[in-house]
Amino acid sequence: MGIVTAVSVHPLNARLLGLLEKDAVKGTGDAYDLDGYQLHTHPDLCDHLQALNRPCYRGAFGVPVLANEQSVIFGVALGTSLLAFRLPEPERSQAGAAGGKDFPEAGDDWISVPPWSTEKDLLATWCRAAHAYANRIGKGKTP
Repeated sequence: MGIVTAVSVHPLNARLLGLLEKDAVKGTGDAYDLDGYQLHTHPDLCDHLQALNRPCYRGAFGVPVLANEQSVIFGVALGTSLLAFRLPEPERSQAGAAGGKDFPEAGDDWISVPPWSTEKDLLATWCRAAHAYANRIGKGKTP
């Protein structure tokens, strides 16, 4: 997996980090460890998320995430098929119309989308919107 920076704690990440921490297992130095924890995401899905925004790619309890400079997480990949973004409206509704499902375990503004059947351009669009949204809410601005 290479060197991946761990996510710093940010209050907006509390619900998601609590969810991820429940299943976290300390790593053993294996090639598939991520940020000091055993990887909980299929490597192909890790690559899929990283390709959407390489500079923001981080690890949180062995799960790959995308986080902005304020450490607000805006993307996460888990297991073999969960890819989710923190999205504002109207993008969250658009993702839902394209087959996305609310992901309230992470927070009220999260939606999981089908990573393998959604066009890469559409995933990239939602990723950019999620990043911009994280930048706004990370600075205390209302969505």
